[in-house]
Amino acid sequence: MQRFVDETYDLALTMRLLVRGVFAGVLDVDTDATIDTSRPAVVVDLSRLQLDDASLALVVTCTQAAIELGVQFDSAVWTICYDEVWRYMRFYGLVGRLANRIKVVRDLVGGIPLLIAHRPSDWQTGDPRLDSIAEGMLKDIDVHVLHRQSAIEASAAGRMLSLTSTVVDMLTGLDQGSAIWRVVDRKGASHHLVVDHVIDANGAEWPIMQTDSALIDDYRQIADAGRQMATLMDKQRKVPVPAA
Repeated sequence: MQRFVDETYDLALTMRLLVRGVFAGVLDVDTDATIDTSRPAVVVDLSRLQLDDASLALVVTCTQAAIELGVQFDSAVWTICYDEVWRYMRFYGLVGRLANRIKVVRDLVGGIPLLIAHRPSDWQTGDPRLDSIAEGMLKDIDVHVLHRQSAIEASAAGRMLSLTSTVVDMLTGLDQGSAIWRVVDRKGASHHLVVDHVIDANGAEWPIMQTDSALIDDYRQIADAGRQMATLMDKQRKVPVPAA
C-alpha cells in the first residue's frame, strides 16, 4: 500500500492542481457549451480570466483542442485565429502543438490556422529549443502580414523572414491600417504587396476591432461588446448569397 502511495503521489498532486485553486471549475465540472458551426464565427473570450501564463496556457490548449475538433468534420473550411501568440512561446507543448498545426494545414485538419503576434520579437524567447521551433513555424507559413514596426523590430523581421532591405525600410513607415503581405508561392519565391486594410468607421466591424476603446471615455463594457458581435452576425446572415 505504501508503495502505491509513493508511486501515485506526484500524480495526486497534479490532479489536485487541476481541480483546486485557479483551475477550480475550469476542468472539473460539466459544460453545456457547444460550437455552433452554422454561425459566421465562434469567439472564445478569455479576457476575464485573471491567470498567470502557465495557467492560461493550459486553458488555451483545452480551448484550441475543442474548437479544432468541433470544426474538423464541418463541410466548410474554417480559419482559426490564435491570438496573443507571445503568451504561448514559453511553453514547449503549446509551441510544438502550433508547429504541428502549421505542418498539417494542407490536410485541412481542424481548419486553417492564423497566428497573431504584436511584433517579431514575440517569436524569440532566448531558449534555443523554443526559438528553433518558432523559426521552423515561420518558414512553414506561406503568408505573412506585417504591419508597421519600430526600426529594431523591422530589422528582426528582416532576419527572421529573409526580407530585403527595401521591405525592412518600408516597415517602419507604413500608415495605420497598411501592411506588407509576404506571400510564398509553390515554387518558393517570395512576393511582397503593400495592402491598405480599410474598415468602415460606421460599420459593424469597427466597434469590435477597435482596440483603443479602453483609452476613450465611452469605453464599451463586455456586455456591449457582446451586443456588437450579435449585430455583426445578424448583418452577415442577411447578406444575399450570389446565385451560382
